[in-house]
Amino acid sequence: MVAFKRAFGSDLIVRVIILAALLSLLKVFNANFLTASRMVFALGRREMIPSRLGTIHARFHSPYHAVLFCVP
Repeated sequence: MVAFKRAFGSDLIVRVIILAALLSLLKVFNANFLTASRMVFALGRREMIPSRLGTIHARFHSPYHAVLFCVP
């Protein structure tokens, strides 16, 4: 943070850079969660892992076991 402040000479630019980095981390986390739950669902459907992870919820039509498995 100090290096950015010395390089740009502005607190506002440093805050914008830090905010952009945090938003980027959130975006990457969201993408990893989405793809991980889909991968677990596909593996469950192929019965490479317990088949329960490859089931679909009767009402909501979502792979709820795979999603719950991937939630930290």
